[in-house]
Amino acid sequence: MNIGIALVHGYHRIDPELVLPSVRAHVEKNMDFIAKGSSDPVHVTSQLLQIFFQKFQYFVGHVSDIQTYPNLH
Repeated sequence: MNIGIALVHGYHRIDPELVLPSVRAHVEKNMDFIAKGSSDPVHVTSQLLQIFFQKFQYFVGHVSDIQTYPNLH
């Protein structure tokens, strides 16, 4: 299995949002607000870092789920 495909399957098993285009779209929308001057860069950055830090913590706590995914050994 291609490593990229294996990673996507593993990420999806733990947190499907990590592989959905909606996550990137959310980040890009916030960057667009910053570029247009309608959002504070510090606030947006802080908010996005908090979201991804929570996702990171959840991922670390569930990374063993990837090891049980078929064809990843």
